[in-house]
Amino acid sequence: RGLAIQIHNVILRMPYLIEDKFGINMSYHCALNMPVNLITHEERRLIKANEVEDLKSLVFREMVSLDDPIDIYSKHTMLHDSVALDREQIFYFLLQQGANPMVRDANGYTPLLKAAALCRKDMTQYLIEKKGVDPRHTDPYGNTPREKAQ
Repeated sequence: RGLAIQIHNVILRMPYLIEDKFGINMSYHCALNMPVNLITHEERRLIKANEVEDLKSLVFREMVSLDDPIDIYSKHTMLHDSVALDREQIFYFLLQQGANPMVRDANGYTPLLKAAALCRKDMTQYLIEKKGVDPRHTDPYGNTPREKAQ
C-alpha cells in the first residue's frame, strides 16, 4: 500500500517535473486528460477541512512534498492554501517542517504577498521577522506586500 501511494504521488507530480527539467508547461494538457480527483490533491481537502493531524501524518510519513503544487491550475502549495484559508496552525507547522516561503503560484504570488493582501497580520509578520522573507519583493505587477495590504 505504501509503495502504491508513493507511485501515485510521483505520477501526480510528473507535469511539474517535466516543467522543471525541460521548461514544458504540461498543466493544460494534463488538466484536460486527468480525472478531477487528480487535479486537486488530498492535501488541499485536508487544509480546507482544517484536518491538522491528518495533514501532519502525511508530512511525517513523507507522502507529500511541502513545496509541490497541490492544485494544477493555481499552482498553490500547501503554504499558499494555509494562508488563503487562514489556517494558522497548518501555516506554522508547514514552515517548521521547512516549506519554502518564496515559492510563487501561477499568478506570481508568494505566501507573503498573499498574506499581506488578505490582511493576515500575524502570518505576514512571522514570514518577515522569523523566516527572513524580504518585504521588498514584488508581485508580477510591481506591488510590494505593504502595497498589497493597503
